[in-house]
Amino acid sequence: MKKRKREQSRWVGALVAVALASPFAARGDLETAAAAIEQGDFKTALAQLEPMAASGDARAQDALATLYLRGLGVERDVRAGMSWYCMLAHHAQGGRGIMQAVWFLAEWFRTGGGMPGKHYNDGNRANEDPIRAYFWFSVLAEQKALYESVDEDSVRLGKIGRTAVGSVLYEKEKAEIGEALSHWNPASPAPSPKACLQLPEGVTAVSQ
Repeated sequence: MKKRKREQSRWVGALVAVALASPFAARGDLETAAAAIEQGDFKTALAQLEPMAASGDARAQDALATLYLRGLGVERDVRAGMSWYCMLAHHAQGGRGIMQAVWFLAEWFRTGGGMPGKHYNDGNRANEDPIRAYFWFSVLAEQKALYESVDEDSVRLGKIGRTAVGSVLYEKEKAEIGEALSHWNPASPAPSPKACLQLPEGVTAVSQ
């Protein structure tokens, strides 16, 4: 048990440690969070990270998503974790870390709750949301036009995922999602984590 706790601390602590280099972070709070994680005090880390994440700090959002997804310092809440990944996607600098969050979002919607790794089995076919999966796969595929930095590996993943999910959508739906994406700007933060998961706005499934 102690070994597992140390491994969890080291894994999450690495995320927070990177945030210490951010010029936009409240350094003192991040140092407190990193120290708390090193000691296995995830509740204290959570309390430090939440206000920073809410204010738009990308590294805090990434670390907070991890705490929720792993149930560290809080009851495991996958939807809450994914909502913070969604907020993380709204950072125009892009890069591998942000694109990983976008990929997790796309797969979560595609599988109805599953995520890459052992949690793929958490998916439920009844909860699949191909509309939103297609949107986030499109974000991956089209990131050259959206973000400052591009991760080529995830561009390929986006194109593959978009093609696969697109096979179950009507052309009208795909056109509406494309229109929604043309108006979406990662530099404009979503109003809240909950609202973020409702993207894209104004696109609904065509009645069968």
